[in-house]
Amino acid sequence: MEAVITTQPQIQIVPGIDKAKNKSFPVVSIVKGMTFALVDLTEHPDIFTALQPGKAPEVELDSAWSPSFVGCFYYKVLNQAEKPGEPTIHNIQARMISHGIEDAASGSACSALSCFLALRSNSQAGKPEASEAGTELAKQTEELKLEEKTERKVFGIQQGAEMGRLSTIAVEVDVKTDAQGKVSLANVILSGRANLHTKGELLGA
Repeated sequence: MEAVITTQPQIQIVPGIDKAKNKSFPVVSIVKGMTFALVDLTEHPDIFTALQPGKAPEVELDSAWSPSFVGCFYYKVLNQAEKPGEPTIHNIQARMISHGIEDAASGSACSALSCFLALRSNSQAGKPEASEAGTELAKQTEELKLEEKTERKVFGIQQGAEMGRLSTIAVEVDVKTDAQGKVSLANVILSGRANLHTKGELLGA
């Protein structure tokens, strides 16, 4: 969090900032050349509101992933929308800030966040309880062959509200679990609506 405060000095006066100072956040690349620090401010809405256009924190990248654009994707997990027979929609509010500006809609950042959250939720769901019964269940599970399965995670991400340019991006992530219990991404679908702002024509001489 100290790296975030360096680029967002005004948040130092936000009540409760001391509780967030010791937090660390993941750095995720959805594709080589597009990297994002994913800063979860779900428990710190005042900090989220106080953000301003500025630079992204400096991050260290592996040589295979450098050089790269780096943005800071701040987000809050809001709620879940559930309908019978349909995947649960995880609603999120986000802000993408980098290079002195704030972006109203960032497809690559939304994809990176959605993939990260989808993988994390599946990994956590697969962990047994730390008890004797859980330990015994884990042993039994290891002896059995698991069937491959694919689960779809759906995220609805709102961005740009603070700029007066509200955008909503939907990301569908298919998470695959193989026979050994290894979790991986099988498919990512990003969608959203667009508004026509300008139109032009190229005329030949």
